[in-house]
Amino acid sequence: VRNGNEAAVRLLIARGANVNSTCTPKRSAPLMSAAFEGFERIIAILLRAGADVNHANAQGYTPLIVAAMQGRATCVELLLRAGARVDQPMTLESAATALLAASQQGHARCVELLLRAGASVDQSNENGDVPLGAAAYKGQAACVRLILDAGAKVDHFNARGATPLGLACYA
Repeated sequence: VRNGNEAAVRLLIARGANVNSTCTPKRSAPLMSAAFEGFERIIAILLRAGADVNHANAQGYTPLIVAAMQGRATCVELLLRAGARVDQPMTLESAATALLAASQQGHARCVELLLRAGASVDQSNENGDVPLGAAAYKGQAACVRLILDAGAKVDHFNARGATPLGLACYA
């Protein structure tokens, strides 16, 4: 999967390979690798073969979070259509959702797709950070606009007492 070899993926699946097997040390499944690399056709192959669209690796990343973080809009679409949980947070680290990750990285198309799928604009991580604050802090104007248009609260305080406007000014 990591090399984008569709023929090898098809052959291995035909020979009974477990599409949900994981690799150490992060325990990532093949779908995670395909989402990270942006291999849409391999994602489709794996999903048809029964890949778990919501599998989280040892760090808590899901294929949807990884695809959104990398700006892989077509992959985000495929994963959402396959039933990826739009607001599933990471289980470790920053407890980020796909929307927070895409917002912070400035991937406006991914933000748009996630919002259209019903992503919560005000879901915070354990630090109280929300997508609007993350986008504002990183100067991601297009993402800020999309999140504001989706009805995000502008007066949300994170754990450090900062609002999205304060974060934008600070940065």
